[in-house]
Amino acid sequence: MLQMQLINSVLSIYNSVRRDLLPTPSKSHYTFNLRDINKVFQGICSILPKNCQDPAQLVKLWYHENMRVFHDRLINEQDRVYFKQLLTQFFVDFGLKQEEVLDQERIYLLDLDVRPYVQVQGDLQYFVGQMEELLDQYNKDVGSGKKQMKLVMFLDACEHITRISRILRQPGGNALLLGIGGSGRQSLTKMGTYLQNYKQQQIEVLKNYNMRAWRDDVKKIIMLAGVENKCVSFVFVDTQIINEQMLEDINGILNSGDVTNLYNDKDNEDITQACKAECIKKGLPPNRMNIFSVYLARVKKNMHMVIAMSPIGDAFTTRLRMFPSLVNCCTIDWFTEWPEEALEGVGRGQLVEVAQQLDLDIKNTRLVDMFKYMHKFVEKLSLQYKSELRRINYVTPTSYLELLSLYINIVQDKRNDLKAQILRLKNGLDKLQDANKAVAEMKIVLEKMQPELEQAQIETTKMMEHLKVEKEEADQTQRVVAVQEAEATQQAREANQVAQEAAERVRVANEELAQTLLKVKELQKDHLVELKSLSSPPEAVKVVLAGVVILTTDYIKKSGGEIITQPVPNQIGKKEENYFETAKKYLLNDVNSLLQMLLEKFDKENINPSAIIKMEQKVTCHPKFNQNDAFQGSKATGYLFGWCKCMYDFYKVYTETKPLREKLALMTKIVEDKNKELAIKKKELDEINAKIRELQRVFDDKKKQQEDLQKKIKECEVKLERAQKLTEGLSDEKERWAKDIESLTNSGGLIPGNSIIAAGMVAYSGPFISQYRIRMEQDWRAKLKEYNIPFSDLITMRKFLGDEVKIQSWNICGLPKDDTSIENGIIIDKSRRWTLMIDPQSQANKYIKTMGKDLPEGLDVLKQSDQNLMRTLELAIQFGKWVLVENVGLSLDPSLEPILLQQISKTGTSATIQIGDKNLQYNFSFRFFMTTTLPNPHYSPETSVKVTIINFAITPLGLEEQMLAQIVALVNPNLENKKTEIVRKNAQDKKELVNIEDSILRSLSETKGDISEILMDETLINKLQNSKKFAAEINQRVKDSKITEAQIDEARESYRSVAFRASLLFFCIIDLSTIDPMYQYSLQWFINLFTLGVQNAPASQVLEERLVHLNNFFTYMLYENVCRSLFEKHKLLFSFMLTYKILSAAHKMNEGEWRYLLQGATGDVQLPPNPTEWISENTWPETYRNIYGMSELINFDGILSDFMSNSDKFKTIFDAPNPQDIEFPEPWNEKLDSFSRILLLKAIRSDKVIPAIQKWIIEKMDEKFIIPPTFDLSKCYKDSTPNTPLIFVLSPGSDPIADLMKFAEEMSMTKRIDSISLGQGQGPKAEKLVKDALGRGGWALLMNCHLATSWMNDLEKLNEEMQDQGTKDFRLWLTSMPSKSFPTIVLQNGVKMTLEPPKGLRNNMLRTYTQLDDKTLSDCKKPEEFKKLLFGFSLFHAIIQERRKFGAIGWNIPYEFTNEDLTVCRRQLKSLLDDYVLIPFKVINYLGAEINYGGRVTDDKDVRLIKTILKLYISQEALKEGYQFLVPTYYQPNVGERLNYIEYIEKLPLNPEPEAFGLHSNAEITNAQNETRILLETLQSIQPRTQQGAGKCREDVIEELANFVESKTPDLFDIDEISIRYPTDYQESMNTVLVQELIRYNRLLAIMKTTLSNVKKALKGLIVMSEEMEKLSNSLYDNQVPQLWAEKGFLSLKPLASWTQDLLDRIAFLKHWVEKGTPKVFWISGFFFPQAFITGMVQNYARKHVIAIDKLQYEYIVLDTLTHTGVTEKPEDGVYIYGIFLEGTKWDYKRHLISQPKVKELYSDLPLMHLLPYDPSQIEVQPKDPKEKKIYKYQCPLYKVVSRAGTLSTTGHSTNFVMPLELPSRDDEDVWIRAGAAAFLSLRY
Repeated sequence: MLQMQLINSVLSIYNSVRRDLLPTPSKSHYTFNLRDINKVFQGICSILPKNCQDPAQLVKLWYHENMRVFHDRLINEQDRVYFKQLLTQFFVDFGLKQEEVLDQERIYLLDLDVRPYVQVQGDLQYFVGQMEELLDQYNKDVGSGKKQMKLVMFLDACEHITRISRILRQPGGNALLLGIGGSGRQSLTKMGTYLQNYKQQQIEVLKNYNMRAWRDDVKKIIMLAGVENKCVSFVFVDTQIINEQMLEDINGILNSGDVTNLYNDKDNEDITQACKAECIKKGLPPNRMNIFSVYLARVKKNMHMVIAMSPIGDAFTTRLRMFPSLVNCCTIDWFTEWPEEALEGVGRGQLVEVAQQLDLDIKNTRLVDMFKYMHKFVEKLSLQYKSELRRINYVTPTSYLELLSLYINIVQDKRNDLKAQILRLKNGLDKLQDANKAVAEMKIVLEKMQPELEQAQIETTKMMEHLKVEKEEADQTQRVVAVQEAEATQQAREANQVAQEAAERVRVANEELAQTLLKVKELQKDHLVELKSLSSPPEAVKVVLAGVVILTTDYIKKSGGEIITQPVPNQIGKKEENYFETAKKYLLNDVNSLLQMLLEKFDKENINPSAIIKMEQKVTCHPKFNQNDAFQGSKATGYLFGWCKCMYDFYKVYTETKPLREKLALMTKIVEDKNKELAIKKKELDEINAKIRELQRVFDDKKKQQEDLQKKIKECEVKLERAQKLTEGLSDEKERWAKDIESLTNSGGLIPGNSIIAAGMVAYSGPFISQYRIRMEQDWRAKLKEYNIPFSDLITMRKFLGDEVKIQSWNICGLPKDDTSIENGIIIDKSRRWTLMIDPQSQANKYIKTMGKDLPEGLDVLKQSDQNLMRTLELAIQFGKWVLVENVGLSLDPSLEPILLQQISKTGTSATIQIGDKNLQYNFSFRFFMTTTLPNPHYSPETSVKVTIINFAITPLGLEEQMLAQIVALVNPNLENKKTEIVRKNAQDKKELVNIEDSILRSLSETKGDISEILMDETLINKLQNSKKFAAEINQRVKDSKITEAQIDEARESYRSVAFRASLLFFCIIDLSTIDPMYQYSLQWFINLFTLGVQNAPASQVLEERLVHLNNFFTYMLYENVCRSLFEKHKLLFSFMLTYKILSAAHKMNEGEWRYLLQGATGDVQLPPNPTEWISENTWPETYRNIYGMSELINFDGILSDFMSNSDKFKTIFDAPNPQDIEFPEPWNEKLDSFSRILLLKAIRSDKVIPAIQKWIIEKMDEKFIIPPTFDLSKCYKDSTPNTPLIFVLSPGSDPIADLMKFAEEMSMTKRIDSISLGQGQGPKAEKLVKDALGRGGWALLMNCHLATSWMNDLEKLNEEMQDQGTKDFRLWLTSMPSKSFPTIVLQNGVKMTLEPPKGLRNNMLRTYTQLDDKTLSDCKKPEEFKKLLFGFSLFHAIIQERRKFGAIGWNIPYEFTNEDLTVCRRQLKSLLDDYVLIPFKVINYLGAEINYGGRVTDDKDVRLIKTILKLYISQEALKEGYQFLVPTYYQPNVGERLNYIEYIEKLPLNPEPEAFGLHSNAEITNAQNETRILLETLQSIQPRTQQGAGKCREDVIEELANFVESKTPDLFDIDEISIRYPTDYQESMNTVLVQELIRYNRLLAIMKTTLSNVKKALKGLIVMSEEMEKLSNSLYDNQVPQLWAEKGFLSLKPLASWTQDLLDRIAFLKHWVEKGTPKVFWISGFFFPQAFITGMVQNYARKHVIAIDKLQYEYIVLDTLTHTGVTEKPEDGVYIYGIFLEGTKWDYKRHLISQPKVKELYSDLPLMHLLPYDPSQIEVQPKDPKEKKIYKYQCPLYKVVSRAGTLSTTGHSTNFVMPLELPSRDDEDVWIRAGAAAFLSLRY
């Protein structure tokens, strides 16, 4: 029974939630299926039977599992309460009471450690404690490092862990965690995975991560589950999605465990090896399919996906719709905002840990309540911030944790700082008090020591007399010794001189000898052996060997040898010595001995003199005894020669010094004798001195006693003096320090309250602008007061955390001085997280760079795109450098995550950080900053929690100060330099004063011991005195500098108005970026422009005049420069903004009237009857609402009653052609100023608001502010540099390339300009082109950048890389349509230009003639005709371009004619005039209208129009001077030079009348109304939005509209029944027409009924909200006809409400036809396809009269005397039709033809018409009466809707075109063609 009850209850719950909890757009994950039932029972079956013994336990289990499967996905409390009530209803069915089941606050089932799946019993706080223990265990298991988690456990967090753990423990359990970043999804998943002892896997998205890397990662994880058979949780976060294909893969994993095409052959082998055994075990054939099935089963069992997604944005809904497995195959856990309980629990938990340490009263719950309140307050403020300023700020749980962390740190720092300050002040005060005590004590000591000193002086005198006698005796002995010592010294000095002389003379010979011996050592035995072997040696060998033998004769004889002799040839009996043979026999036979003798044993100092004589006789005089001949003989001979020569030379020197050496020996003997005598005398002297020393010692002791006494007395006197100096010198400080100690002690109790404000501001205020920050502090102070938490009055973050000395140093480094910027500096300084600064004007960038300059380590400046980004960061982290990454985008490089999260591991005293696979030493001096130039970036919650976002956008006050410094520096640089120097010096002095006091206190406190030691430290006392003196000097200098600074400031302040105006103008142009993404301007650009303005402004000696000149000149200069980058439609808007801002700042604007002009009347207004005849009923409601709204303004008080009672007097405004120029009826003419008149015109003549605005601008500024400067490419080029790209901002049809090429020709760059049109795959080519141009100094043109959105980041990087690289000629030219993807930094730094047809005929022609020159104008054989016809072409060119502003009445299709078209016409005109005697007007017209311009024209009616227009300007008549083109204002001027034409053009009106185009004045009304609406709406869009009151939610509005339309939708026609009543009939084609019409309408009605039903179901969640349904619901909400209906329906421009009524009218017409028969009169507007109706009518006539249908024409008979209701009979032939409207003309009922329409009547009805076919061949031509005025026939096109444009069909006509109507007229057809006269079947409303 219980089993069935379980099953039935689950089924019932499932059906209930499917019925009641429906997937609405905001709850798109509320889709339930049978898997959910399975999940419930799977959970129930997870428990062991022994743990579920009674029904209550089972029902608890049942309750828990239903909660986990269904409840956990619910997004709001309403749905959760509903579901809990649904569950509790079933307790009765189980026979249990609610309290028996829900016996705890929350029911959890969990398997902790080895425990089974059971309920968590007991105190839930104990459970929280268990989770904290598990967290500690987790951190121990993962070890130190970034993997550790510092979580604060509270009940909600623990519940999420149990939910995740429950999902993971189930086979195939997958989780979808929904919540914003920072809500703890990933951290809690780690805990859940840890509880199940699974292996968690997560991809790491690094730089250049792609789909291949993704697939590899996925494969590893899947194979871990399938091959290794391990349980894995795969965590995937939506921020890691780099390609939607990743979700397709995840969808496959969730569904089947497989991803298509994932495995290669090697993987398949691994799978087979891993799963084959299991396949066999299961009894399955081990084929590939079975093995893979087993593998997938493993994956499904072991693999657990945990997908964390943010429910914010459309992407989430789209992904759930595209990938249904995300919901179907996952158990959903919705992470709500932290409840107050969680906020309180976390807050209390954090503070309890540090309460004692920080002396916090944790028992006072108000502290935690305050944190809760602050968090919730900022959440609400963020919503308001988004609503009012369109800025998004996310407040996440991480933000709250950051608040708590900051609070603890701030309190701790402030407590420590307070203690240190009190301690040092107290130490200083104690030392001063000790000094006072010491003064009295030292006076007593002085009196006691004086007698002792006198006795010591007597004894010392006696000892000194005895010592004097002994010293005289010693002195006499000393004198004798001194004489003898002097003699000995002199003799020793002389001996030394002799020795030095001898040694010097021998030194050179010794050095040469040493060098020779070194060379001789190189002699080898082989060399000597070779010498011995010579039988007939060269002469040089003989001579050298002779020298060796002679010198070694004694050595030879000692060895038993002798000199060998031989007979002298031819001399009998005479012999000569044979030295060569002697050498061979006695020397060379033992080479080793020879070498040893030569190098070591030869006694060079005792060479035999006879040997030297013999050497001189036989060797040295020989001509072969030289080095060259010796080495030529042999190498050995060469070395031996050196030895001989050296020995010979040494002998000579040695013998020459012999007398010196003998003298030296004699003198040395004398010195030795003298020294012996001297030693005896010295000994005697030493004995005497020893006696004296003893006496001296005794005397010194006595003396010391005396000196010690004197010293003590002196010390005492000095101490006394110093103590008095100390106490007197620091008397002021003593008093101040005492007060400071008291003040600091008292402030200790305010620290907790003050720290709340400070921590809250640092944690939360960064993204907000100043107004919101002020609101935060004000609100929090009020709450602190309410909670009775003590705090300082008017405490702010700046007051509490700001250090004025530090702030001044920041200001010097470029931090603006306004409060917001100072707060930003404090946040940077105090924030724990690294800062990401929103810095559109690069203020933060400049500040950080300047700060970094002074650092010893320096500052690295990088871009995210830099290749060496991570390498530089890694080095900076290790060496403690600062790093600034500038120009970051909306996404941060994933590689930065470890740095942003500060994943630092501490081991002992060292710290490391893991970046990628590198473990780096972390230096805590490292600081990291990021800046973005995006003005309003939308960072995701995931990014917001990693960084501290700071809004560094410059404030008006901050910029004003900068501009003041700029203007003064330009006008009076000395003054500004002096001011800067004073500010710097003041900052330095204040810092020095603080340092001095610190030094005094530090000196007093750091000195060890008592006060006497301090008093003995003369340096310290002097230092304290000098410090005090220096401090006094500084104080005086500060006072003096304040006076000087005040004088300088007074002089500087005279330029304040210029700085104020500049700041005002900058914020005016900043607002433009919200209008168009291409309107980006950097502060640096603005400052550069301002500098030029100051330098070029008219000079004046009168300051007041000079200031006026500066303001006026720069304002217009800015207008000129900005205008060239604005589209024509925004130039007047900019002038309007400029004027308003200037007047508003001068308090000359009525702000209420300004707001009313933009917003109009609001609220419901009860509409009275229209009191006028001249205001139509259609426009009366809007007119009355405007007048009613105005009546609430002060200046318009009484206007409502005046208008209602005297409405006719306002008719003059309504009727006047230029009401802005007339006098208004009194009293309003007198009462209203020029701006107030605009409001009245908006109510009565909205088409004249723009001229009124122009008039107002002229009055307040000057006419030049509504006349935009003409485009000048050369001027733009001069403003550029090689580093600044030139950007053409395109509009549809604009083509600046021709102008650029012409300019390139002028600059001789034609051959050096390369271009490429961007698109898919063109990026790399473009990059190469730019780099090539950069290298060679050419021009690079990249066209259509908007088509390469994915390459825009590369363009930004390319622009950065080319900075300061290009030559002076290099330029980068870019063209792009407006695109949000275009890099902001490129736009800000580039020269932007819009090249489009200027607005107005005057400006258009002015640009044409500005680009011409006199040479071009005269370069023709018929110069006069050429100039006139060229003027005609120029006017024609301006006319056809300007006609576009009139919409469809100007052109059916708005063609984009370009200057190139005019250029071609000019060239052809010259050629034809040169080639033909007679001007070929026909040819010129044909070429111009049908080829050059006409080639673009596709609509046949537009072709007719352009031909008609051109022949007016290119004709014989146009050659006449003064010939008028339609209106007198535009005529053929006298032939002249270029300047003459420009003068004529400049006199033309700024706003041409419609008649100049051939249009009626009504054409201007629609155009003007549209322009006014767009202008005011655009201005309104850039104003801060105010909060709107509560109303119906969007879904309620859509449902209400759907119900309304559905209730109005008629039933479908019964086609079968109607076909029987109206069968196909040869004689009655109208039957076929009717049935076809009904079929078409049935299709529309069917799709309407189906889709309306479905969209209501989707809104209620009965079906999934498909993309199709979502688009339909959006259209309903916007009051637009859904595209689904429009595709099936009739052509219409009406909004949904009017369209619905039109549909009902059409159905009623057809119903009447069906029910009453074929109508007598046809409402032609009611036909779906009116062409078929016309065809049917013609067929009837042709068949009736048996005439070929193609021979028939139509007769259009206008029956203006009848109405469609007055027709009683059908015509015999043809049909009566009505329901046609005319535009551009009207029917004249008196003259029975068309004529000019009434003024302000835009559309009029065409009377009843008889459409009659006829055979023209049967009509006789009647002769015309010559007296009768000629009647022209105008072929008036009939269209379905007023847009006129449509798709070109196979007939050559537009699908919007029905047929031509031939209407009679007194005017030529050309008049109506130019007027755009046309007929329509349906209007817009």
